Amino acid sequence: MNKPQILKISSVFALIALSYFGAIFFQNRSSELSPRSLSGLRQLNFEYEMVLSDVYEENSLFIGELAKANALFMPKEATEDYPGLLLNMPGRVLELTPTQQITPIELQKIGSYYEANIPELEHVELDQSLEIEGEPVYEFYIDPNVELSSDEDVFSQGIESIAGESRDSKVVVAVMDSGVDVTHPIFDNHTMLPGYNARGRGAPGDEVGHGTHVAGILAQNNAEVAISPYKVYDRSGKLSDVLRALHYATHEDDIDVINMSLGIPSPSYSLEKKLEEARDEGILLVSAAGNDGKSSGFYPASYNSTIAVAGVDPTGRRLSSSNFGTWVDVASLGYRVQSALPGGQYGVKSGTSQAAPVVSAQIAKYLSELENGTQLSRESVLMRLRQDGTLMAGGRLSGAVLLGDFDL
Repeated sequence: MNKPQILKISSVFALIALSYFGAIFFQNRSSELSPRSLSGLRQLNFEYEMVLSDVYEENSLFIGELAKANALFMPKEATEDYPGLLLNMPGRVLELTPTQQITPIELQKIGSYYEANIPELEHVELDQSLEIEGEPVYEFYIDPNVELSSDEDVFSQGIESIAGESRDSKVVVAVMDSGVDVTHPIFDNHTMLPGYNARGRGAPGDEVGHGTHVAGILAQNNAEVAISPYKVYDRSGKLSDVLRALHYATHEDDIDVINMSLGIPSPSYSLEKKLEEARDEGILLVSAAGNDGKSSGFYPASYNSTIAVAGVDPTGRRLSSSNFGTWVDVASLGYRVQSALPGGQYGVKSGTSQAAPVVSAQIAKYLSELENGTQLSRESVLMRLRQDGTLMAGGRLSGAVLLGDFDL
């Protein structure tokens, strides 16, 4: 055997050994990804300067393993919270946040690279921006000098009254929204729980006013309900914030009903799976149908796991802005609804956001009538709503249940 052949054979053995020990090295750091996938993940993260985090676990061991394997891009300075990508793996969802704003088209292209190079991924999708704003507040003046209740100490003062009070006897509704000003007088006789802030570490106060208005409607329609503020939006919000909040409600909290006066315009694999998980745990999901005046769908309302709520005026006619379609289950008053605003103020708003908490309040009443340990399914709730409401005939909300007193 000549010298070149010996060198060639030696090189082959060296490559085999390197691959073997490299596989052991990488697998010790990430048992969920192959060495090739881990290498591809690192290359893509650094090439596109994408920051990777675990949506459901703040101190994720998996992310720690990736850090040890030097697979994470870590910017020297904090960056803006731009919408990025969601990477679905079995049992977890990873959030990829760009360090600079990237167009949705470019993000989709980048997502296709991750999907092609990491076969362990089940699905890759855009982390969509949330929509919660309906028609503006009007008629009631908001004093710009009133400090809104985003401060944690102020929030804590608002929940002092429930110290020592058992929540076991009350139905708990999570208002998944922009937070709630729990110090508002409208909540004085209600049980207000600490809730959860998916947008940061502080208390889930409300700088926007939307969540306080929605929670106020809930309080006015059910005197016994316990309200838990779930903040997923401040001046902005993302799908990943909703996923994080749903995970907390399903696995860490004791929630009976979730009111979601929010949504995204396009279907989401991550959201649909998380909603199904919450439903399977016995949580009833109520979602506003959206204010685009169309039938093409609004999410999460369009999913079968939720109860979709449209908005009507005092005569029972659909609001022109309310979405519609066969996927809408219930309709309730969504026109010029008066409720609370941060800083002890009041105002009126119109939209499906205002109709949804009326339905959530009614569902909470059904749950309060049950014996301990008894649960209601989405289907049994819809059956009860049909008994208490009026089946709409004709028009774009035909087949939906009209809940409430109307001048028909």
